[in-house]
Amino acid sequence: MDIMDTFYLMKNLDESERVIFQFEYGKQKKNAGIAYVLLIFLGLFGIHKLYLENKIMCVVYTLITILGAFIIIGPFITVMLCIIDLFLIPSRIETLNNTLEKSLYDKIINSRAKSQVEEKPATYYEPSITYPRQY
Repeated sequence: MDIMDTFYLMKNLDESERVIFQFEYGKQKKNAGIAYVLLIFLGLFGIHKLYLENKIMCVVYTLITILGAFIIIGPFITVMLCIIDLFLIPSRIETLNNTLEKSLYDKIINSRAKSQVEEKPATYYEPSITYPRQY
């Protein structure tokens, strides 16, 4: 999602919804700086992958490092994967943050729709049943 998409989303929200959106987005968004720090210090164990919501690759990195340490090549493979990750982190961060924006927007719009439905007075359906006359 680029700047224009975000602007369009924000334009459709009222002031209180924008505040909620910005607060939740600020609290949940991913930061490339944190991902790089995790990559540099704990990259061999894939902790940066855990931060980037890729749990399976975190386990793979850890297994390659620990099990591969017995044949010396494991940590070397993981270091090569970490070097590749240096270039992939920005796109992954952007994807995660765009997905977050969209999901927050959808939640706010859905909660707005629910509150509008709840505000309407309940109308009761009265079936038109005709009973036979009793004389």
